Amino acid sequence: MAEFISFLRQYIFFTAAASILNLLLIWALATPIKARFKANIIDAKGGRGQSNTYKTYLDLVKRSIREYDKKDKKLGYYNSVKKKLKMSGYRGEYAAAIYIVARYPAMLILSILTLLSTYPNIKYTVFVVLYTQLLFEIIIRRK
Repeated sequence: MAEFISFLRQYIFFTAAASILNLLLIWALATPIKARFKANIIDAKGGRGQSNTYKTYLDLVKRSIREYDKKDKKLGYYNSVKKKLKMSGYRGEYAAAIYIVARYPAMLILSILTLLSTYPNIKYTVFVVLYTQLLFEIIIRRK
């Protein structure tokens, strides 16, 4: 057991990556099973007690994006991203929101993981942040 714990401490980046992959795998396997059992329970209840929390939140996000679009601000980060994505060929209604939500949390998570794995050396963290930003720009400009 002591060897296992020392291995985990020595290779913390591997441990974090393996844990994240395991959580994703468990989620991917549990979702169909949970949906199957939930469908049976909902059918047995006859529709009583259904939760539509996800739909409520999704409607709230859609409504807030539509209201923000209606304001027609001449300047603003959201509109500039929307314009850039339209020029690149991404014409989805929520393309700008998805881009912003994907870009910055990805940068934050990767930089935190890199900082934790190589703490005294910050240059790798800076490199990961710059690489993440560059990768997003290349993907947008490539299309």
